Amino acid sequence: PETKISTRCEGHSIPMGNIAGSVPDKSVLSRHEVTLSRRLTFEQFLEHVGGKQTVGLSEIPAEVLVVPNVIEKMDVSFNIIRNLPEDFSFRLPHLSYLDLSYNGLKTLPDAFRYLYHLRTLLMRSNGFASLPVCVCQLRQLAKLDVSGNQLQRLPRELEHLRHLQYLNACNNMLLEFTLSAEQADHMEVVMATFNRCREPPQAVCNQGSKAILEHFRLKYGRDLPSLDTKQSDRRQVDRVNEFPRSRGSISQDIIDAQRSPSGKPTSRQLQRAPLQEARHSSKLDAAVLADKVCGLVYGAAIGDAIGLCTEFLGEDECHFHYGQEGLSYDAMIRDRHRCKWRPGDWTDDTDQMVIVLDSLLLWGGVVDEIDFAARLSQWANSGFPELGDSVGWGIGRTVGKCLQDKEFLRNPHDVAYQVWKSTQSAANGAVMRTALLGIPRFNNLADVTEDAVRICKATHYDPRYHTMCFLCSVYLCLDL
Repeated sequence: PETKISTRCEGHSIPMGNIAGSVPDKSVLSRHEVTLSRRLTFEQFLEHVGGKQTVGLSEIPAEVLVVPNVIEKMDVSFNIIRNLPEDFSFRLPHLSYLDLSYNGLKTLPDAFRYLYHLRTLLMRSNGFASLPVCVCQLRQLAKLDVSGNQLQRLPRELEHLRHLQYLNACNNMLLEFTLSAEQADHMEVVMATFNRCREPPQAVCNQGSKAILEHFRLKYGRDLPSLDTKQSDRRQVDRVNEFPRSRGSISQDIIDAQRSPSGKPTSRQLQRAPLQEARHSSKLDAAVLADKVCGLVYGAAIGDAIGLCTEFLGEDECHFHYGQEGLSYDAMIRDRHRCKWRPGDWTDDTDQMVIVLDSLLLWGGVVDEIDFAARLSQWANSGFPELGDSVGWGIGRTVGKCLQDKEFLRNPHDVAYQVWKSTQSAANGAVMRTALLGIPRFNNLADVTEDAVRICKATHYDPRYHTMCFLCSVYLCLDL
């Protein structure tokens, strides 16, 4: 894909250079950023990390290095840059954030040390065999990612980084590294899994930040402050999901559709939706009830999309990548897993929930696992073409084994049972899609339980998982 250079200035996108225009007057720019990173598909990502990609920037464009400038944030990840210019730091003196990940860098210019304002440096998956000493002279550096390189040691000069709080050195060949007593006291995250460390022992590194920091504190004879207090402080985030309620046409349309001029359902409505809400089944006002149902659906999709930021990441990884910036679509890291989706897209969890909802709409609220199996198979092959999909991304191992069985479309429950019997897998891929089965017949707990278990058993037969699915569905229906 074509690399585009753009500068963001207070919410506006400004083209730069002869790639997309001309360099704007620097006097009008303030606290802007430059993004030269490439957005890759999953296949392109695999080619890039395998060294088969030849597309991308091989050097920093001259248009970006025009002096003077006030660029503070630069992302040049997923290119094929081998070297930075010697005067890089002099041309970009205001940088506070620099992402060099997934390039071919093996060294940095000595003058790199003069990036006096740099606080975040990401150099993941390059070709560094040793960490350049100039990195250890970046006195304001607070976050350093050198994972996925070929480092055997971290230089002792790393102790000079007095403001360092986040360090990721996973997936190297580290034999040893050290932290100063001061760093051991104030650092938040230190990750060093998938190495061969003798000091601190790799067994300690595999336990995560808490174990590593305690190791060095004991080494220096320091008291062990409570990490729980520091973690609780980190987790105090703004409650961004609180906002004034403003019900639009969606809720009203639902209410109007439930009434004929006489205030009773018409015969056509009864045919389309045979499961009418029983009188007095909910204490909620009709508008509030409709709003809650819409909120459950939208909330599940939005939660899935933002949850992709942390899916399959450990606690240390979550704090490292999002502890400062917080969760947002734009802040989502790109790796082997997350590159399958565009920022803001939901995953297969919501896709399968939509499949359940489509089936419910077709059958007027009646659950049919055969219809669900057919729709699941069709989605696995083509995704949702109307949303630009070509295949159903994110299919888990258990669901995949069920779909491969030729009997799945005729008897999904029996196929799921055979898969579970052969693997004894208790995967959690059904709870997300079955939770919303608490909506159609929320006034009848027995029906809710039966519906949830039937759809769960279509791919996941473990009895423990049936319990999880019906508990989630019952919890939601009680809210209605």
